[in-house]
Amino acid sequence: MPYRYFLIPTIFITLLYFGITYLYSEPNPIIIIILIGLCAAIMSFQNLINDWWFSKFNPKLEQQEIMWLEQFVPFIRDLPNDDKNEFFQELAKMLEKHEFIKMGLEKLPEELKWMALSPAVRLKIYNHPTLYDEYIRTVFYPHPFITPNQDWIHISETYEEDSVMIYSAEHLQAAYANSKLYFNPALYEWSKVFVNILKIDIDIDINQCELLLNKLHETTIEKTLHWLGAKSIHFPSIAIYALLMDPVSTLKWFPELANLTKEYNL
Repeated sequence: MPYRYFLIPTIFITLLYFGITYLYSEPNPIIIIILIGLCAAIMSFQNLINDWWFSKFNPKLEQQEIMWLEQFVPFIRDLPNDDKNEFFQELAKMLEKHEFIKMGLEKLPEELKWMALSPAVRLKIYNHPTLYDEYIRTVFYPHPFITPNQDWIHISETYEEDSVMIYSAEHLQAAYANSKLYFNPALYEWSKVFVNILKIDIDIDINQCELLLNKLHETTIEKTLHWLGAKSIHFPSIAIYALLMDPVSTLKWFPELANLTKEYNL
């Protein structure tokens, strides 16, 4: 997150000043207040600082990173070149803005970060500040996990109170390694957030959901719930999921979804 380039030195200067003056003289309370206030201001205006930083310094993906994404991210393969370039640029920005937390992982491969954020960029959440500025943290476990919010074993979760997404790394990797076989938990979680936060009304019933899952992954709702470790499935999210995974076929089956692609520029 670019704002940290300003926050960390300010915290360091504050602690250094306090330490030196405490040892050799009395700390000046006005200076302490100013430094603490500066830290608080940086935290409060972090989104503005990030936006300013990106307007001056645009991060870019390396060519080998782009090649990996083109090979393993199914929902960008058929995009026009201009849309692909926009995707790569916005993913590079989001990677800088986002915070990644590893739980039980010795290292956090860069590929896991791309897997977690690619659905968000494909949904163009950067056009929606309520999503882009709030959902900035992702937690990775090496395997299925239990949380206080969902006290059963599962592979993905969105903790809406703190705007945090949580994934099992092994299942996320499997979904990208074989996108035809495995249901993608990251694309599903981001689709849920996209629908819920933007209050998108999609009329889809259980039979239509079964049809989409069968066409996309040759699976059923029951098997998908078992894979996710979930107790229910969010039908409107499956419509968004299918629209990104296979837009041509999905629009053929459900032409009414065409309005979504126009309204949200998907």
